[in-house]
Amino acid sequence: MNGTVVSSDNPYYFVVTDSANFVANFDADIISYTITVSANPEEGGSVTGGGIYNAGDTATLTATPNNGYTFVNWTMNGTVVSSDNPYYFVVTDSANFVANFDADIISYTITVSANPEEGGSVSGDGTYNAGDTATLTATPNNGYTFVNWMLNNEVVSSEASYSFIVTQNADFVANFSQNSYTITVAANPTDGGTVTGAGNYTYGQNVTLTATPNNGYSFINWTLNNSVVSSSASYSFTVTQNADFVANFDLNSYTITYLDEGEIINVSTFFFGEVITPIAEPTKEGYTFMGWDPELPARMPAEDLTVSAVWQINSYNITVNTSEYTPWGTVTGSGTYTYGSTATLTATALENYVFAGWDDFNTDNPRVITVTEDNSFTAYFIPVEVEEIEIPVNDSTMGGVDISFSGSAALASLVEITAIPEPHYYFVSWSDGNTENPRMVTLRDALQLTAIFAIDQHTITVISANEAMGTVSVEENTGAPSIFATFDYGTTVTISANAFAGYEFVEWNDGNTENPRTIILEQDTTFTANFQIADGINDANMPQVNIYSYDNQIIINNAEGLPVEIFDIRGRLIISESAVSQSTRTYTIFAPGIYLVKVGDSIVKKVSIIPM
Repeated sequence: MNGTVVSSDNPYYFVVTDSANFVANFDADIISYTITVSANPEEGGSVTGGGIYNAGDTATLTATPNNGYTFVNWTMNGTVVSSDNPYYFVVTDSANFVANFDADIISYTITVSANPEEGGSVSGDGTYNAGDTATLTATPNNGYTFVNWMLNNEVVSSEASYSFIVTQNADFVANFSQNSYTITVAANPTDGGTVTGAGNYTYGQNVTLTATPNNGYSFINWTLNNSVVSSSASYSFTVTQNADFVANFDLNSYTITYLDEGEIINVSTFFFGEVITPIAEPTKEGYTFMGWDPELPARMPAEDLTVSAVWQINSYNITVNTSEYTPWGTVTGSGTYTYGSTATLTATALENYVFAGWDDFNTDNPRVITVTEDNSFTAYFIPVEVEEIEIPVNDSTMGGVDISFSGSAALASLVEITAIPEPHYYFVSWSDGNTENPRMVTLRDALQLTAIFAIDQHTITVISANEAMGTVSVEENTGAPSIFATFDYGTTVTISANAFAGYEFVEWNDGNTENPRTIILEQDTTFTANFQIADGINDANMPQVNIYSYDNQIIINNAEGLPVEIFDIRGRLIISESAVSQSTRTYTIFAPGIYLVKVGDSIVKKVSIIPM
């Protein structure tokens, strides 16, 4: 009050004692604000003046452009607030200021070149503004590969397409390398020949491939990927890529000419090295093939061959015989003769005999022949008196042969021969298997034949009249219901009848009671053996042993110590006991029917089993 502080209380209480003028004094508060600054674009320059200011302070913002940029203005929240630089203002609030810069328009020259020039083409050269993006492209020519881009002898990229920001003049070099290719060569087949020219070559280089066929082969062509590229054994080309060449060869074929006495008889073709299959051996009458001159190799050589047949004249045996059927003379002329030579055959008859001819009906004597093969000649002789001619037989006691001439007694003449058997014998056949009788043949053939006779045969049939009672036997054939057997005429045969237990043989069908019985077989004969139930099958023969049946049982009393056998009606033994051990013996029979009970050696009884 009146410039004097009276209180700092608020509220302030006092006692009024007088009029007074009181002044309430106030101080202003200190308020701080944040000022931020930034550059647009960031690379456009640098800015200063940002920070914390008290309200009412004066802030100074400064924008310093980078090289290649110019300051434009200050903006706050996108609104231009000033183009001054520096910019002064009184701080009244927090704020974000942006210093805007524009890039200066500066041009640079970019050049590109290829190394070597023929390595490829390049693009991307020209004039660019600073900051522009330039893209350089290197395209290799055929046979070249891009290596890298260089600037001032330093590698800047190994990519064929290279992009960068232009900041200066620059001379770029695209480096290319010439390609190297591999050329391979192979022979097909491998043993067909040799090949040269394989190796590593640069693009565009000239290469010559050479194929040299081996002995027995011919060059065909060069192929690449199975396509023919040349038919010349020496093939030149310019290298543009990797390549696998194949030299193809073919086996040569050669001929073999076969000669016989200077004339061609065959021409065969074989591949070189092929196994030679000779032609079939030629034949020549009277000669033996000895081989080829010169001798054929095992495999075909690399040349044509000519060979000639080699022959050796044959030797043949001529044999002259006297017929074994008419051995009444001698012969000459046998020996070994070469093909085409002559032999003289002579036949000389004994006394009282004459030469009838040779076995081929020729009657020349002496006889001259030309030898062409092994041969045999037989001389036939006959008695001067033809009626003395005899045809042999296998056994003169069985029969003989009659011969009848229809003309002369020459070997080729037809005669009729008749086989005549003795009684109880029969004609079987001639020695050649023919059974015709009588038979017409040449005299030669008749002299070689033998008449075959055999004794008559007869059959004997022996039968059991009742198979349930017994069997029959004929010689070694025994114990059968019936027997059929064959024997030679006059054979002595023994037959017998074999009765089953409880039966006995009565007689044969002709009333004869002999058993066994001996028969002399002179014709086909049948005998029947008759049987009957044996005597003593009744109770009268069993004064002590009692045998009877009841239901399905056979009961025997008083047979201690005796053997017992029980047979069915067909004579088959079904029960056998060597000695009964009790006074009453019971046997159970399962099948109904009539049974024969034998006790001891002679007690037999027939009983019936009828189940109740």
